[in-house]
Amino acid sequence: MRNAENRIMRCWFPPSVRSSHPVKVRFRIHRNGRLSKLRLCKSATSEENAAALDAVKSAAPFFKLPEDAPKFVDIEFAFSKPPMNGRQDESHGKPELFTLAPYLLILQDKVGDSWTKPSSGLVTLKFLVHEDGALTDSQIFESSGTPNAERLALAAVEKASPLDLPPGLPDNLWVQVTFDPDIGMATISEVFVQR
Repeated sequence: MRNAENRIMRCWFPPSVRSSHPVKVRFRIHRNGRLSKLRLCKSATSEENAAALDAVKSAAPFFKLPEDAPKFVDIEFAFSKPPMNGRQDESHGKPELFTLAPYLLILQDKVGDSWTKPSSGLVTLKFLVHEDGALTDSQIFESSGTPNAERLALAAVEKASPLDLPPGLPDNLWVQVTFDPDIGMATISEVFVQR
């Protein structure tokens, strides 16, 4: 569920003028990650409503549900906070990291696909993404202290490199990824631009 929330929030581009009430949507995630039954359950402005529905559609398909999960789960999701951890670009007045959303999903999937999952050991890494797509300066940010889990997480970032940045986007990004073997996923938890 945390991964689904992260994916949705990275695809959410709300209008500059927003109502005081959050948009709420309901949808269903099937065992294979497929989305269905998407609908509004609490409306705001028409622009916010459209942005919320588009965010969920763009985030799908989601990761597969765990083996012991039911055939589907129904979710109610409120867009009550700004997407991601972006900060204002003072020269343009727009949150520049919001434009990174499609790239970050690709990066997250590539790092996750490159990861050999250990039997245990939660690890959070941070690494630098360069203009040429190289992923360097990997370092342990937080760990449960399992050496094998740390080694596999570092190896995943190395295997995923390079992955080119789209044109016009910041060329030095610090990305923080959490590798969680309990849910079998690598999830981007924070991104910021090196100034």
